[in-house]
Amino acid sequence: MSEPAKSRIDPSVVAAIIGVVGTITVTVISIFANRPSPQPTPFPTTVLVITATNPPTAMPTDTVPLGESTSTPAPDTPTPMITPTFTSIPLPAVGQDWPIGCISELWVPYPSSISTGGQGGCLTQPLDKFVTLGGRLTFLYDDRVGSAQTYGFFALLPPDGTASIKVELNDLEKGEIWMGVFSSADIASSGMLLTIPSGNIIRRPIVQRSMPSQEKILESINFQKDPPVYDVSFSYNISSVEATVMNNSLVMNPFALTSAQKWLFIGYQVKSGSNRVSADFFDLVIQAR
Repeated sequence: MSEPAKSRIDPSVVAAIIGVVGTITVTVISIFANRPSPQPTPFPTTVLVITATNPPTAMPTDTVPLGESTSTPAPDTPTPMITPTFTSIPLPAVGQDWPIGCISELWVPYPSSISTGGQGGCLTQPLDKFVTLGGRLTFLYDDRVGSAQTYGFFALLPPDGTASIKVELNDLEKGEIWMGVFSSADIASSGMLLTIPSGNIIRRPIVQRSMPSQEKILESINFQKDPPVYDVSFSYNISSVEATVMNNSLVMNPFALTSAQKWLFIGYQVKSGSNRVSADFFDLVIQAR
């Protein structure tokens, strides 16, 4: 038995298929060739938006709108800085200080070794042996010394004027009361001195001396005083000093003292050995001419 004949494809069909495939291939290549190049995809950009968490500050209002219960409070305002100012307080005047229980800082203690301090224009008391009591400057010295020593206060006087003072003696067993006018705040400077020497306090003389030599110029009679209150007064100018005592009952000799400044001194001097001296100074009046 012979094999059946194999099916054969018509060559014209094959040629047609090849032509169609070629046409499609050319078309596809053309399409891809003319297609625009793809652009790179940009990265997404993140925008950070910051939103305020605090509510806006409300503007203060002077009036309350209709229907509102309260007005908007005004913001706090800073307290203004306070600039301190200093006002100079005048010191208590010499002569007006003792009645108010003060030893004015205008006084210059003598000797300078006396420790001083002060507040409100007054020296701290007690100042050595001195204190104010009942409107007076009082002291009590009861001790023994090896040589003469002087204690007291200087006060600067007006260039031309007067100064008067009273002293009441309490004890004067040894030592002296000193009152005078000097050219500087030093007992070693030139000056005229009035002293009340030791003895019976109700019968005392007043002695005028030249300083710093302590030479005696004049000694008064014994004044009989009970209570033992003695007073002196100085009148001075740029070239001289004059003194009167016991309510002007005795005029001392004029004393030449040429200096631009004059200093009043009040105090006491103790002598070598045991001393007990006590007195009250009061009614000090200083006047300029």
